Amino acid sequence: MNLWGEQLSLNYAASRKQIPIGISKMSMILVAAIIGWCGAIKGAEIHEAAELGDLARVKACLARDPKQINTADVKGRTVLACAVLGGKSDIVESCRD
Repeated sequence: MNLWGEQLSLNYAASRKQIPIGISKMSMILVAAIIGWCGAIKGAEIHEAAELGDLARVKACLARDPKQINTADVKGRTVLACAVLGGKSDIVESCRD
């Protein structure tokens, strides 16, 4: 084996010892970020629909998961608050039932 091959082997061996520690920390951070992001996106659809007055989309979201009516968006607003702020009284009336 030449000098370059030996150096490559040593670098590979050293990197194999360091990578699992770095990846495990990074992986945990990445997983936490993805879980938080997915939760925000799930709630964002119904909040956007309520603010825009898309009654069919609001009803579809509630049919999938009725508990979404009480979720808050990233700004802390509920679905009804988004509808009120958007001036969508038909959404408010529909969600009261």
